[in-house]
Amino acid sequence: MFDTLEYAEELKAAGVPEGQAHVQARALSRLTEEKLATKDDFAILKTDLAHVEERLRGEIAQVETKLSGEIAQVRTELSGEIAQVETKLSGQIHSLEERLGGQLKSAIAESQSTSLKWVIGLFVTLLGVFIALLKIH
Repeated sequence: MFDTLEYAEELKAAGVPEGQAHVQARALSRLTEEKLATKDDFAILKTDLAHVEERLRGEIAQVETKLSGEIAQVRTELSGEIAQVETKLSGQIHSLEERLGGQLKSAIAESQSTSLKWVIGLFVTLLGVFIALLKIH
C-alpha cells in the first residue's frame, strides 16, 4: 500500500514546499489506487484465468468427443456406400462378362462354320481336280 505521508515527508526533505509535497502525494495515491493493478488484482486475474482455462479445456474435450463421433459416423456411412458401389460394379462386370462371353461363343461358332465350309469347299475342289487328273492320265 502506498504511504502518502511518508512520500510527502520525503519530498519536503528534498526541498519541495510542504503544500506541493502533499498535493503530489495525494495525486500519486489516487493514480496508484485507480490506474495501477495491485498484487490482489493479479491474484484475482490469475484465478479467473485458471477458471477460464479449465472451462475451455472442458469445452475442447467435448468438441473432440463430438468430432470423433461424427468422424466415426461418416466413416461408417462411407464404408456402406463404398460396399454398395462395389456390389453394383461387381454385378455390372459380371453381366458384361456374360454378354461378351455369349458374343464371343457366337463369333467362334460362326468362324468355325465358315472355316468348315471353306475346308469342305476346298476338299471338294481338290477332289474334283484329282479326279480330273486321273481321267487325263
